[in-house]
Amino acid sequence: MLRQVNSAIMHGTFAILLGVTLLLASANNPGVHRIFDLSERVLRIPEFPAFVARRFVAKAVFWFDQGFVLKRELEALRDENTRLKVLLASEEKKKEQRTNSNILTADVTLRRPEEWWVSFRINKGSRDGIRPGYAVLSNGFLVGRIYRVDVDQSWVKLLTGSEMLVPAVVAETRDLGVVAGDGKGNLRLLYIPSESPVKAGMNVETALVNEYLPAGLAIGTVGALLESKDGYNTFSVKSKASFSRLYEVQVYIPGGDAK
Repeated sequence: MLRQVNSAIMHGTFAILLGVTLLLASANNPGVHRIFDLSERVLRIPEFPAFVARRFVAKAVFWFDQGFVLKRELEALRDENTRLKVLLASEEKKKEQRTNSNILTADVTLRRPEEWWVSFRINKGSRDGIRPGYAVLSNGFLVGRIYRVDVDQSWVKLLTGSEMLVPAVVAETRDLGVVAGDGKGNLRLLYIPSESPVKAGMNVETALVNEYLPAGLAIGTVGALLESKDGYNTFSVKSKASFSRLYEVQVYIPGGDAK
């Protein structure tokens, strides 16, 4: 048994030495080089289809990725173009509404303490062209709407009242929401999606409701985030109108019907 193992080791060692010797002897032999070149060319034949296929797949993946990127960029440009068209149409609508409208100045004649944040009375009425639903402004900001009209006086429901709801839009992002009062002099912007980029300082204005309350009337600016619940955010709204000191207001008369 030991002799067989030793014999195998000796034969293996001899074969290795013989192979190394032949390799060293043929290193400078041109004939051996030609055999190696021929072997390389022969082996390249079955590899060529795989090489071509790999290069084709690499190019296909590259063009597919480029096509996907270009398609995504094109869709983004189309969305931006649509948004700009909507903004332009909205601005044109606002300009037309303002051109065909008048602002009627009125004095506040009564404001009951128990309804301080709810309503007040002005000294203009139906003979002046006022109708229920008209917007009432102070310093260019919406403060309420006409809800009752007599011949020479009208009642205004304040935006700060808890029953007052006004559809609104954030000018910079075009997110729609609702502005509501809390009955204590504060305004809130409701129903803004949590994923929306709305942030403090952005402008809040009326969304188009009807001809009496047109789009684009300033309400205020976005304030602090008050609540995030069920996928929607609630923000405070800051107005430049002083709701606690309303002595003179402006009634927005659509169509220039003021007398």
